[in-house]
Amino acid sequence: MANIISPSFFVANINIPNSGDASIASTINWFIQKYETRFLQNALGYPLYKAYLATPSAARFQDILNGKEYTDWNGRTTKWDGLVINLSDTEKTSPIANYVYYWYTRNNITQSTGVAEVIASSENATTVSPRKKMASAWNEMRTQVMILVEFIEQNPTVYPEWDPIDKFHALKHFGFMNPIF
Repeated sequence: MANIISPSFFVANINIPNSGDASIASTINWFIQKYETRFLQNALGYPLYKAYLATPSAARFQDILNGKEYTDWNGRTTKWDGLVINLSDTEKTSPIANYVYYWYTRNNITQSTGVAEVIASSENATTVSPRKKMASAWNEMRTQVMILVEFIEQNPTVYPEWDPIDKFHALKHFGFMNPIF
């Protein structure tokens, strides 16, 4: 199955420097391959994820990918923006990209050497914790997942594979992250 996101999603507040470099793009693609799957399994629940893999082009899954209006828990018409949100003709964003960014950044806080984990130092720069940016990306993604959960729950005949335990699991896995420690 083709990935939903690509290295081009990592711009603005989730920028990954030098993503055009072949070796960095290769690493980003590795993280996309691993964490996009994990995101989808945790956000959709495994039964719905399996159904998506079987028929990704079905209209019901295109609604998850591209968004659709629905009636929320309060009876108001609202919109699920989708897993791929077109900001312009050339710019896109996705809660999946925020999830991948979190894990990519978490992995790159230190570098592995033969004897220890190290933090790189730069001349004329002060090292600061990436925690606030990571938490911001995570919490933005979390908000979108909560809307996705509501969208799926409000359409039970469209997504019969969804179970209340899937909601519990999504809420648990995508919990709020405090940026201050």
